[in-house]
Amino acid sequence: LLVQGDAAPGVRLLGGVAYTDARLTRTEGGVNDGNRAPAGPRFQFNAAAEWDTPFVQGLTLTARMLRTTAQVVDVGNTQEIPGWTRFDVGARYAFNANGKPVVVRAMIENVFNKDYWQSAAREGLTVGAPLTVLLSVSKLRMPLGDTGVSTMSMANVVNFIALIVEGANLAM
Repeated sequence: LLVQGDAAPGVRLLGGVAYTDARLTRTEGGVNDGNRAPAGPRFQFNAAAEWDTPFVQGLTLTARMLRTTAQVVDVGNTQEIPGWTRFDVGARYAFNANGKPVVVRAMIENVFNKDYWQSAAREGLTVGAPLTVLLSVSKLRMPLGDTGVSTMSMANVVNFIALIVEGANLAM
């Protein structure tokens, strides 16, 4: 189930939930028939929000929460990894640089640097990533038009990226 929409002007919300009751069938000798399938969490939840700030044209702040319930590790259902919750925050800034539409994105995943097992797949357990900072700069194919997007020089773009990186270093 996925729900998305505008909560207010400049505020977008997205949420989703998935329920899976993965059961083993036709196992060798029927020994594990009916057991939960490994690496299949019963529930997965996500919620995200975006806010177009009124104080800086083109700046959007984002937040996301992911929740996955416990997963069994083996077909006998004797071992299990616990459920986990992760929080992410980010920002994106859309502007025109020398007449070209550009978007700078920064994201901090696992803001609280929580240790967790992400999944229990056939190949083994997957460790969740620690606090991770992602940064990207994209040139858009379509012009931004008259959407109130800021215009800045390439020198200002470089300074803006340096501020984001400096802020990420302080967060670590």
